[in-house]
Amino acid sequence: MPIQNEKPYRVYRQSRRVRGDGAIPWDEVADGPRLRGPKGARAPRKLLRLLRRVIFVAVAVAIVWSTIAFLSFRSAVKERNDALPESVRAVLAPTDGPALAASQVTLLVGADTSSHRQNVDMEKREDARADTLILMRTDVPSRTVSMLSIPRDLWVPIPGSRNGEGRINEAYSIGGLEKSIVTVRELTGIEINHVMQIDFDGFREIVDELGGITIDNPSFLASQRNHPFDGLDWAFKKGEIELNGYGALAYARMRYTTDPKQADDRARGLRQQRVIDAIVSEIASPATLRRPRGVPQAVVKPLLTDVSASEMLSFGFGKWWSKGDNNLRCRLGGDNGYRGDDNALVLVPVPENRATVRMFLGDQKPVAPDSDFGPGCIKGS
Repeated sequence: MPIQNEKPYRVYRQSRRVRGDGAIPWDEVADGPRLRGPKGARAPRKLLRLLRRVIFVAVAVAIVWSTIAFLSFRSAVKERNDALPESVRAVLAPTDGPALAASQVTLLVGADTSSHRQNVDMEKREDARADTLILMRTDVPSRTVSMLSIPRDLWVPIPGSRNGEGRINEAYSIGGLEKSIVTVRELTGIEINHVMQIDFDGFREIVDELGGITIDNPSFLASQRNHPFDGLDWAFKKGEIELNGYGALAYARMRYTTDPKQADDRARGLRQQRVIDAIVSEIASPATLRRPRGVPQAVVKPLLTDVSASEMLSFGFGKWWSKGDNNLRCRLGGDNGYRGDDNALVLVPVPENRATVRMFLGDQKPVAPDSDFGPGCIKGS
């Protein structure tokens, strides 16, 4: 007869073991040192969490700041877009697509309107001159940016001028940007999609607000001592130079130089091409969006253009994306001659200009000018 309260099985007790491989009894753990993870394991995790928070805040601030700056930039550009007369827009050719997907041509006009700044709007000043005329072709898909400089003394047909002809820069004084666009289009046969006027009255202000510009000066340039520019003697070394607003204006417009070749209007046009190219590149760069809100407005104030803020940034991307070996620096040329009622010295266009236009458009292999001021294209940045 089984004994009461006796269990039908026998209990065997065994030392508790640490979860794992069961090799270390709990009793030994209690009496010995307590097991811990690697020393300092928590510190890197805390530092990593802090670093993540800092990065998150920095990215958020950058996004907010860039958004505010872009909205300010877009608003300022829209003001200059709205100031462009509809008659000017009417003579511009439609584009084949957005700037990032299709080739587009922009006429850059450096306007000399200083003698009329007190009483007439920038786009309506009579007797002003288009001191600089440059066609810029941006082709993002082919990673190419080409510039074509047009000498201001080139003698061309201009409806409304004396005898229907005149220096090409006179077109601006006759009919403003509208007449300039039509005249350049008739001369070159190139459809112009956009226009951007930079008024020399605000030239210095733009460069200074941009924090200066950098250009590659191909040869030493100095003003004549007896003909200083704006009362000062100037000298620019060969190679990469940094210019503030005053220096950029002197470099672009200086007429009387120690080297007679640099005094020619065609050489001056190439200098202006470099300066305006640098200005447009800076305006269209993302760096403009990292500046305080007031700076973008000050930068675009002297401009008159149909180019929107997003298109400007697309052009800036195109210049950054372009390959230096693809880019072209072109110029039209002519022979010295005497034309007009006053028998003035002008440049008479030469047949080679037509080939230069084809080079500019990418339809013909570029050929360098065969003389100091002849037409042609130079390949490279």
